[in-house]
Amino acid sequence: MQDPFSMRLLPQSLGSVRSSWEHCRDATLAEVNGAHENPRVFADEQQMAHTGNFYTVDLELACGTLLRALAQDASLLLARLGLLMNPRYTGQAEFLGDGTPDATGAMMLEYLAAAALADIRDLAAAHGGHGVHLSLGAEEHAPFTPQAVRRLGQATGSYRTMLACFAVALRRLPGLDDLLGGLPERHGGLEDRDLSRELSDTASALDRIRLGGSRERTEGRR
Repeated sequence: MQDPFSMRLLPQSLGSVRSSWEHCRDATLAEVNGAHENPRVFADEQQMAHTGNFYTVDLELACGTLLRALAQDASLLLARLGLLMNPRYTGQAEFLGDGTPDATGAMMLEYLAAAALADIRDLAAAHGGHGVHLSLGAEEHAPFTPQAVRRLGQATGSYRTMLACFAVALRRLPGLDDLLGGLPERHGGLEDRDLSRELSDTASALDRIRLGGSRERTEGRR
């Protein structure tokens, strides 16, 4: 009656990731280029004022929003990978195997992607809302931005793993060579085999594609 949500919601989901990433980029640039001295010295007036310019709450919130956007999209990505395992949607053998009875084909990619999704969901849990009391109570709050940045870095690694799993699965479908330019060829047939090397090579290729795209966008802004 209708296509699965994992296909229909792709533009909205990736759009949220993109807009969240842009906010995170802007917040990062603002913090890198901001004046964080404390206190602030006004030489002409011979006055000093204690400020909160070091308070990086906007960056922490931006990282948290991007983490949650990745978690939402990663859930749909795993669902799309599940569709590739299903003959009803691909017209191929179960798990994109060679048709041998009880063959597992690319099924382990689904397990690996599910584990990566679990990591992303765990990393997306909010931590910055818990306050602390330091320096005799004078410094009674912290946004825990460094922790948010580290969690975001870990989550992007897990998301990269999921993308590589999906790309390796796509390589097992016929007629998609023109759509997978820049990604390595399938390392073997559709029989049950170790996919570790193919997965690693695909993940490395995704890194090169990402860096190339970033370079082109930077040159375009110039």
